[in-house]
Parts: sequence; structure tokens; C-alpha cells
Amino acid sequence: MKQNLKGLHYLRFMSMVFFDELMNNLPNSSGGQRKLWAQKIVDEKQDLETLCDLLNEEYKIASRFAWLLSDVGIYNNTSLFSLLPLLFEKRSSIKTFPFEESLIKYWTICFIPEEQEGEALNLLFENLNSPNTKVHIKGLVVSLLFKLSQKYPDIKAELVICLKEELDKNSEAFQKKAFKILEKLL
Repeated sequence: MKQNLKGLHYLRFMSMVFFDELMNNLPNSSGGQRKLWAQKIVDEKQDLETLCDLLNEEYKIASRFAWLLSDVGIYNNTSLFSLLPLLFEKRSSIKTFPFEESLIKYWTICFIPEEQEGEALNLLFENLNSPNTKVHIKGLVVSLLFKLSQKYPDIKAELVICLKEELDKNSEAFQKKAFKILEKLL
């Protein structure tokens, strides 16, 4: 028991050292550096929940940590997937950057936890219909909604209507993607 406590204290200490490293270096980090950190997080089983406190920091720290989480998911999507319920819960409290966009990107990397699919559907349709959603995010949203429509056929009709409404409002790339999905839905 005593040995386990020593090990636990050491892990917490190492997590805090790593937290400080990220806090100090994320603002000027490169994509390559974030990929190395992502590998370290997964390989050393860093406490991702504690590291998520970085999402509440200033813009450069929070946004780059969000990018780092994408790298974690690309390196090992199970690590990111296990964190998604917490991130979904925290989404409205993160104010320094548009975190919902990051959440949608995470869902494209490792998909949506089943227990969140209902709320996720609402969020995805809101983003698809919003004139404020960036077109590349809408492209991700369309892919996610199509996947969900395979599981929940009842949403196909609504997805078709929304896609038709969005065709003329977005880029040519979006239109091509929407047409491909409409062909599969109809």
C-alpha cells in the first residue's frame, strides 16, 4: 500500500510538471511539438482530465491544447474517446475560443459516445443550419449526420431538407459533398 501511494504521488507530481510545460510552451508550439506531446500523453498515460483545465486558459493556450487533443485522438483515438463525455459536459463553459468546433472535430476522429448521440444530433443540426458555422465545420457536420442517419433512419428526411436548404449558401466543395450524401439518402 505504501509503495502504491509513493507511485501515485510521483505520477501526480509528473503530471503537474507536464501541465506546467504545456502551459508555458503551448502558445508558441508547432504541430510537430504537439504531436510529440500527444504521444507522451498516451504513452505515459498522462491525466487528460487534469490537463483539460488548459481549455480554460487564455486563447493561445486553450486553442492549442484543443489542437493537441486532436493529435491525441489521431495517435490513439481510444484516449480521446474516453475523454469525450467530459469535454461535451464542459463545452458551454469554455469561452476563450469556439470549442464546439473542436468537439465536432473530435467526433470525426473517434465518433460520438452513444450516450451523447441525442444531444449531439441537436448540436449538429444547429451547426448545419447556422449561418455562423464555418463551411469546413459544416462539411464535418454533414459527414457525422450521415453516419448517424445510418443508425437512426428517422433523421434522414430532416437531413435531406437541411442539405437542400444549405446547398446555395455554401462553397462549391460543400455543395459537392452535400450532393454525394443526398444521392445516398434518396
